[in-house]
Amino acid sequence: MKRTIVAFSIVAALMLTLTGCQKGNTPEQEAVLQLISRSSGEVKGAFFTSFEKVDSTTLSQEFDRRFALFNSKINIEQRQIKEYEEKNMPKNAAKHLESIKETKMILEDLGLLREMLEDSADSIIYTTYKFSCKGKFVDGSSFECKDMYVNITPDGEACNMKSDDSYHSGMGSAIPGYLELFGKGTISPE
Repeated sequence: MKRTIVAFSIVAALMLTLTGCQKGNTPEQEAVLQLISRSSGEVKGAFFTSFEKVDSTTLSQEFDRRFALFNSKINIEQRQIKEYEEKNMPKNAAKHLESIKETKMILEDLGLLREMLEDSADSIIYTTYKFSCKGKFVDGSSFECKDMYVNITPDGEACNMKSDDSYHSGMGSAIPGYLELFGKGTISPE
């Protein structure tokens, strides 16, 4: 009888320990695994060794980043124009002048878009996480992501995974209507 109680206690403790260790992935972690699957092959399983929230970005903050980006682009283009004018290369200067005109038009449209979305200015459009994980693909090969950053939108889509902290780069697309501002022009959204 004593052995049965001891054996039962050991089995119960082992089961509690195992079920406590077998936690499922959070929805954010699942979104990361889906992103890895889309870019590298279907993930069979993975274990996250770390997963922490780093930052949340509001619509207003992302608009500020986009305005700073395009104003910086204009400043660079202006310096290029000056250099080409000093070298007496008017055709090259004219190309940069045209680029400035396009960028200013985009800034105007971006300002109008910001006004249209003013009621949502404080809403979070993505949250940034830093994580490390190891796993296997369906084909049996292994992968490891160490100290990676990923942005996850409120609807649960993971995007823009990077190995450095430039995680805001490339996230203008999180602004509703942002990509439509560029049409078929020569200016890149980033």
